[in-house]
Amino acid sequence: MATPAAATTGSPKELRVNTPTPFEGDRSKLRTFLLDCELYLLINQEIYDHDDKKIAFVLSYLTGGDASMWKNQWLQSKRTGATITLGTYIAFFDDLTDAFKEEEQVQNALHKLHNLRQTKNMLVEELNTEFRLLVGRAGLTWPTTAVVPAANVVIGSNETLLIDAY
Repeated sequence: MATPAAATTGSPKELRVNTPTPFEGDRSKLRTFLLDCELYLLINQEIYDHDDKKIAFVLSYLTGGDASMWKNQWLQSKRTGATITLGTYIAFFDDLTDAFKEEEQVQNALHKLHNLRQTKNMLVEELNTEFRLLVGRAGLTWPTTAVVPAANVVIGSNETLLIDAY
């Protein structure tokens, strides 16, 4: 009869999967960055078990451009004398998303949907993926009555696919 493996009593080990791509302030990349951070923190929740650790992890990936400047200003705002109090992860998350939200995300996505065309070297699968991503960014779901009637798919003589989402 096999004996169960003995429980490890040491510190938990960090699971090394793809870490988030550093965020430099490009608003169109914030959502992906935050999702990557959330996934990493989730699979390593035994290590990142306190709001300060989670915040420090995310801050460590704000490495350049506007994101680095925001990080420095945010940390300065949390300083009281010689002490830095980071607060809750939820408040930090809200601060970060407010600072880098894409002001006209829905309008931009709808505009891109309106102008979406299959280029000469673009596969139909790539166009379909781009279409679905833009539908999501516009806050729409596929298929819905809001999208399906508005999505006029026309294949011309040169097989250029036009999707008109207005």
